[in-house]
Amino acid sequence: MAILKPHLSKEYLIEKIKSKEEKIPLYQKKKLNELWLILVADALEKSTSFNINNQIEAWNIESRFDKVFLFEVIKNKVYEMQ
Repeated sequence: MAILKPHLSKEYLIEKIKSKEEKIPLYQKKKLNELWLILVADALEKSTSFNINNQIEAWNIESRFDKVFLFEVIKNKVYEMQ
């Protein structure tokens, strides 16, 4: 799990996901059925013009994890990224 800073960008998300993907070989040794990544962030939607759900869909970020989620702590919301 990684904690994200409030200023969110596609590049920042990719950087965090890639850093976590480096650990995938360690997880695969445990013979798990699926690998999920949960990224944790404080409040993301500071402005009404920023819709994180629309941004995530538009960014189309790929990962070697089976699923990637973004959890916004303040609003208690979870966004699936893939």
